[in-house]
Amino acid sequence: MPPQVADLIKADRLNRLNAVVLEVATERAQRFQGRTLEVLVEGVNPRNPNQAFGRLRHNKLVYFDGDGVELRGKLVNVKIDQCNAYSLFGDMVEVVPFRAPLPHLAGSSRSGTAAAAAAPAVAAVKGVGVC
Repeated sequence: MPPQVADLIKADRLNRLNAVVLEVATERAQRFQGRTLEVLVEGVNPRNPNQAFGRLRHNKLVYFDGDGVELRGKLVNVKIDQCNAYSLFGDMVEVVPFRAPLPHLAGSSRSGTAAAAAAPAVAAVKGVGVC
């Protein structure tokens, strides 16, 4: 059996790797700084009941002041003012008004497409029938 790597060496390597990952993640998150982004609200911040939280299309967590119970499930625009490696903080600008689905997704006449397959599921969620 080949010699094993000592536990201290394994721990050191893991710590150095984690430090590099944290540095790169923090650097990459800065691209969101100062931008206004659409956030799908998930609910109340468990650490601060005065804040709501949600996710970007990039799946990044965003925290902002607001009523997480009232906003849950809604899209809001948030101006990002602080970027950490794995989360963003900002101020809510507005609640995004409801938008109707795009015509090519709502009722495609082509069978076998992803849009046609998804139409019954989308309609069921919205509580309407599909023709």
